[in-house]
Amino acid sequence: MLQQYLMQQEAVSLGWGFFVPLVLMLVLILMAARIWVVIGVGSFCMLIFTKVLPPTLLGEALFDGIDSFALIAVPLFILTGDILVRTGLSDKLLDVAEATMGARRSGLGTSTVLGCGFFACISGSDAADAAAIGRITMSRLVDLGYPKPYACALVASGACTGTLPVSTVISSPPASVIVAPA
Repeated sequence: MLQQYLMQQEAVSLGWGFFVPLVLMLVLILMAARIWVVIGVGSFCMLIFTKVLPPTLLGEALFDGIDSFALIAVPLFILTGDILVRTGLSDKLLDVAEATMGARRSGLGTSTVLGCGFFACISGSDAADAAAIGRITMSRLVDLGYPKPYACALVASGACTGTLPVSTVISSPPASVIVAPA
């Protein structure tokens, strides 16, 4: 049985269609080209030289990759944040946030995390939320004395809080939460 299997194998030869794209990729890497250019050019050359798939599939695959309704949300939320900043409405929203939490220590930081969570629940996108709320709150946080890396961390962590599924919070085992008396 093993002999029949060994006899059925065909010899695999790697010709110019395999080595030319690899050498081209190596040359591009040595020329310090961006990695997405190296991978894209290498893949396209591999398609052309090996003739396994028609090169027209590359355009179709690229279009299918960006043909998503959800990808429209990110630039629109960035635009929303920019409009709120330019019209001055963001200052009024931050004044309301400071009125609710501002009397406490780190009031605006807490308001930023809460606002990010609410906005992420509505939008469903962490990136869109961080872009919109970050555009609104970053300058105010820095003006109040927050270090810029800490303000960025507040916005990023707040953006991640809104997309937690409710089922993970509800179904988490109660034994994992330890409550200590104060």
